[in-house]
Amino acid sequence: MRLQELQTYEYAPITKTSPPVPYFDHTISPWNHPTTIANDLLREVKHYQFSGMSFTGAMGQGKSTFATVIAHHIHNQRSDFNIIWADDNDFAHIKRFVSEIPKVPSIVIFDDVTSSLKELGATAMATNFKYLTQIRHIFNEGGMGGVPVICFIIFHYSLDLEKRYRNIVRNNAYMGFSNTERSNIDVIAPKDSQARMEILKFSRIYHDMNASSETFSLRTGNTKQDFLLDEPFRPCCVVRETEAHVILFSKHDICNTCAKKKTLDYLPAEEIFAKIKKAYDNSGIQALKLALWRRGYTNVIPAHAAVASDFIEDSIFGKYTTDCDKLVECIYKEMHKHVPTRLYHKRKQEDELREELKLSSIKVEQSSQLIKMNKTEETTEEIG
Repeated sequence: MRLQELQTYEYAPITKTSPPVPYFDHTISPWNHPTTIANDLLREVKHYQFSGMSFTGAMGQGKSTFATVIAHHIHNQRSDFNIIWADDNDFAHIKRFVSEIPKVPSIVIFDDVTSSLKELGATAMATNFKYLTQIRHIFNEGGMGGVPVICFIIFHYSLDLEKRYRNIVRNNAYMGFSNTERSNIDVIAPKDSQARMEILKFSRIYHDMNASSETFSLRTGNTKQDFLLDEPFRPCCVVRETEAHVILFSKHDICNTCAKKKTLDYLPAEEIFAKIKKAYDNSGIQALKLALWRRGYTNVIPAHAAVASDFIEDSIFGKYTTDCDKLVECIYKEMHKHVPTRLYHKRKQEDELREELKLSSIKVEQSSQLIKMNKTEETTEEIG
């Protein structure tokens, strides 16, 4: 069975003896592949418009990474899902948060609500979890129906998971197996169930991994394999009622759509300027100025134009409406020109330019680029 076939696999149950699939440079059983969990969530949300999953573990054990991997495997099959990253403050004010997000197919990831759970009283916590269990009705209010929502909730301790939420969230991921989980094992996995056997196996893997320089062994399919932590896999255990899986996942098994920290391809400023100048001449430089101005770099245009722009945005377009097509005609009339009816692209030249830029770029975290963009407010204040 190929990975592509696994991603569309729906009806026949996956077992430990199912044919192996490739995952990065290894061959593993579908039983240990993240897609099995993504498929479980998709099947559930198809019938109930809601599905959820909890992620429990200490700091640095890969909770957010695993949530991202599962989200990635979901939107590989359902590209219409909108992935929304939320934080503990959003959870603390969940009614306001849910009212503000678009009511479209969504994966909402509450990334580490531990602080909120500590600060909220028992009554407020129960109320928030109750609201979370009703989110599917809020997304489908007005009788629209058919708007699926999947909620991921990430926190440090399994005992923090409100019982009401546990009752409707059938998938619970454990990134480690601490004393908290050992004392809570009867709640996590019933006695004499397959889930109990699997989570005890994961407990041994977790113990060996911490005791042997972060290496671990796992029988996947008919083969026992040895792994070095994060090279490329990290293990976790996903419990679903009386069934459980030890899942292997990789921090590389994500894309820019699902990742909390976005990455962009970085290009040196001098190269961008030179190639735009070569391709479009002075028109390209004017367009480059416009693109920078839109991103808050008001010093790219004359100071008086920047001040006028602020006035137009705030005091005219911010308060009044008008016929913008007519306004465009007024501007071209002032320049003694006709309004262009069609824009022409030099397709071959643009394709060549895209390829050149791609070859020159390197990948960086988007957040590192935002540091410079935060200078916008300072620059605006200076011009004012």
